Amino acid sequence: MSGLIALDITQQIDLASLKKDFLSGREQMIIKSYENLPWTGETNNKNNKPIMMILDRDILFQILMVENISRSKQSQLDDINIKLDPKNQRVDRLNASKLKNPNQPQLRQNVITQIDMDNDNNTSSHLNSISHDNDMFKFTIQGKNGMVFFAITTFPMKWGNCALGAKIIIKQGTIFNKKIFILKNSTNATFLGGINRIWNENRDLKVHDYLTQKLQRDRSTATTTQGSRKRKATT
Repeated sequence: MSGLIALDITQQIDLASLKKDFLSGREQMIIKSYENLPWTGETNNKNNKPIMMILDRDILFQILMVENISRSKQSQLDDINIKLDPKNQRVDRLNASKLKNPNQPQLRQNVITQIDMDNDNNTSSHLNSISHDNDMFKFTIQGKNGMVFFAITTFPMKWGNCALGAKIIIKQGTIFNKKIFILKNSTNATFLGGINRIWNENRDLKVHDYLTQKLQRDRSTATTTQGSRKRKATT
């Protein structure tokens, strides 16, 4: 596997040290997607308004953050709190679990609190104690030029909760609209794995802070919207 997946692609990389004889097709694909002109999302339209575009080349990105958009932010925060400290398990969730299967013995749930930082191919099974095969995700991704975009899946995927710093190739033909790549199926992206060890230090805390800020913003927006509707109703 190409050493690119273990590096920060925004830093200067000596490709000569990576290009060796008899590279596999996969390694050649990784290097080519890195060498391709980075994506800027800019258009030549005179109005300078965001329009839907189609990616005309394969481009390598690294994943900065992963958000599960199939589950509520509060539910994910609860799970992270349990991972950080199993004593944070909410009583109502424990009781609800027992009520579902009152005649079944309660199996002990193993809580994963760390990952193997020496494994460059970490996937969701290392990072999440609960598997949700039908979940969909929003990725914050970064190209080699440092520009940040988003990628949203519209199909279930098993590698969504990957390590930070993992690499992904967004494929030619993928739709790009308003800073977002729309991954409609598995042909729109190739997941390469990889991990940035520094970025994944205290990963759960980082994701916790990220979700907390988004949840607070959502609540603030909802409150503002409700207040605006009330004012309109009284006029």
